[in-house]
Amino acid sequence: MRSLLHPLHSAAVSDFIGSHNRDIFCLTETWIKPTTTFTELADCTPPNYTLFSFPRTSKSTSSTAVGVGTGFLIREPFTQLPTSLTEFSSFESSAVTLKLPHSKRSVFNIYRPPSSSTFSKPFSVFLDEINFFSLFRCCRTS
Repeated sequence: MRSLLHPLHSAAVSDFIGSHNRDIFCLTETWIKPTTTFTELADCTPPNYTLFSFPRTSKSTSSTAVGVGTGFLIREPFTQLPTSLTEFSSFESSAVTLKLPHSKRSVFNIYRPPSSSTFSKPFSVFLDEINFFSLFRCCRTS
């Protein structure tokens, strides 16, 4: 994504969603910070969608870090149920759980920074953490 806040990027996402009729769209590298204003978020959100932004919360992240954060654009109307995830050092993760007419559906968004990133961890750490993530999610939902 490299910044949903950039007007050309948010316009491209809006065009893609509009031409492909998507109900949910997962985003990575949103570059949305906890200090981003409501107006900035409203300007980059397509009509009839709600943006759920998950800025990186790692203690090693400064408020000026870029290339961080995941998010979801979800078509309205919908009912969202609370979802929480454990933090990991080798990847960012976020999730939304939607209540559908006859079921619930959880959607997970996982982003592993490239090796050139200061947030990158060895692949072995990622494999250990993603295995734990998978086991943790499997055990909680069964």
